Amino acid sequence: PPAMSKKVSSTRALEKALEKPGLRKVKAKLGEFSLFSKALVLEDVIAALPRLQALDLFNSSIGAKGAKAIAAALETNSTLTELGLYGNSIGDEGVRAIAALLATNNTLTTLYLGNNSIGAEGARAIASAFEKNSALTTLNLHGNTIGDEGVKAIAAALATNRTLTELYLYEYTIGQKEQQTITAALERNKSNPQSRLSGVPAPETAASTPQLASPTSGSEHAYDMFLTHNWGEDERGRSNHERVKRINAVLKQRGIRTWFDEDRMKGNVVKMMFDGIDNSKTVVVFVTQTYRDKVNNVDSGDNCASEFGYAHTHKGPGGMVAVVMEERMVDKKQWKGPLGTIAGRMWVPCFEDDEATINKCVDALLSELGK
Repeated sequence: PPAMSKKVSSTRALEKALEKPGLRKVKAKLGEFSLFSKALVLEDVIAALPRLQALDLFNSSIGAKGAKAIAAALETNSTLTELGLYGNSIGDEGVRAIAALLATNNTLTTLYLGNNSIGAEGARAIASAFEKNSALTTLNLHGNTIGDEGVKAIAAALATNRTLTELYLYEYTIGQKEQQTITAALERNKSNPQSRLSGVPAPETAASTPQLASPTSGSEHAYDMFLTHNWGEDERGRSNHERVKRINAVLKQRGIRTWFDEDRMKGNVVKMMFDGIDNSKTVVVFVTQTYRDKVNNVDSGDNCASEFGYAHTHKGPGGMVAVVMEERMVDKKQWKGPLGTIAGRMWVPCFEDDEATINKCVDALLSELGK
């Protein structure tokens, strides 16, 4: 049967979705379900795993217990290639179970473990699994607190691992010493010189340094739009990054050349950000309260503050346009600090996630920019 994908947010919708024989991908948020309902639904999801290729339980609060149950179910699974457990508070206890799975599973290629309260112990468990795993290519550890010891463990594992090609550590502060440690590990990984680490500089070699796309003929810019936004949850508990990612997908479908962190931010993060802004015609600011607060904290070294500040200096307010992602930010009196400098321009609202709203948002954005 044809592959099917389903995003669900209620027990009834999920039950119906899981009954479909052609279902291959499920995205469900169980965080608002009762404990009883969540337990039952998780059992249904686990039962469906043999049919699924991708499972995303974003912000579902499954905890360590849920992570253990999923790991146990995947011990003999040979179909699931992508597992998303972003924002589930699985902690070191839960990630140990996932790590044990990675030591024996040869099917899973993509694993998202962002914002899960994972510390150094959990990072060491993941690193240990690298010694035996030969399938995982993408690992997202964004928003955890693995610390120096966790970074060292990951670095040591990368010295011998030959399959991991993408490691995401967005909004994670790594010291110079740790950057050098991971860079050295990537340099020693001779059998895979294309290994990419998002969050720290990659080796400065022709083989490993990603290059910006060249400007198309007749254009002075490589990109039409640079998309600056914060990760984390919005006022309704939704992933702001995933919401912007959907807008980015529609923009690309319309033929718009975008600079979007998940696509472009590989290697030396600061250099890639600034090059992206320099090579973009317009900077699109996705406004949330969290983004405003990050931009206001100019000394934090946060990517949002760096992007906004650099764009404001080199593009000016006239080269920036806002897409408001939260209803509480409609009142421009809330645009305090540096964000207020672009308040005089027209802005585009995008409060909902349905396809019609996203397309309407993109239409308005393109109209504002004369495209």
